[in-house]
Amino acid sequence: EAAGLPRPQANSTLSGCRIALWRSHDVSPPGREVSEAMTKVAKALEAAGSIVEELDPPMDPVETYRIYLRFVSPITGSHMSEQQKLNIKNGSAKDSYPSNMKSPLWEMDMAGVLGVPEGNQEAYENAAKCWEDHLKRNYDAVLSPVFPCDAWLMASEPDAKIANSSTSARPIIVDGEERCYGDALFWSHLSVLCGFPSTSFPVCLSEHGLPVGLQAFSCKGSDFVLLDIVSQLMNLLGSNDLAHPPGFD
Repeated sequence: EAAGLPRPQANSTLSGCRIALWRSHDVSPPGREVSEAMTKVAKALEAAGSIVEELDPPMDPVETYRIYLRFVSPITGSHMSEQQKLNIKNGSAKDSYPSNMKSPLWEMDMAGVLGVPEGNQEAYENAAKCWEDHLKRNYDAVLSPVFPCDAWLMASEPDAKIANSSTSARPIIVDGEERCYGDALFWSHLSVLCGFPSTSFPVCLSEHGLPVGLQAFSCKGSDFVLLDIVSQLMNLLGSNDLAHPPGFD
């Protein structure tokens, strides 16, 4: 048992909870069904008396994303062939990235080949403190997409493509368009980088009968309070009782 972490009050409710909604970002715009799930959650929270507002980031999330990508870059660099590394060094691989991801992913691969830039640790510490202070001061929880589209069956074509391609080139299908799998890393990067408690939860089923989920995260030490908020929200939505996806045991 984790000692010292705040516990939710007995018979706590969603009334008065300060909830921030992080609906979208240009790096990884969510698909229609994910956006609709966010709207559904917002209406449910407002009806329950929560204080719901749009997230006001204390700093540009792209900057924290860059910091995160630099930290994971040694992993990607270790899997590159010598030719891939050469392409990165001379810049010939840059045009292979989708336009909306070109800058962040390019920087990750550059760091994977050339090394993590000096000062990244200090940048991380400053960013983590900035976000921690902001969350603690303003919100009980932040809700955001956890992935830009609904789940897919393991035997589906997107999954088969993912299994046979590199991380930065993996495709996903969002509203009928093929997009880079790597851009979905954006939505989980902040809680991972800053060490925030986070969880994902189903909101509803997609048109394909597969779960559409969102992510909830908050400041350090709020683990039990965050889980209580999400549990109450799922009860409110009725998403505790969603049917399992086909073939799911």
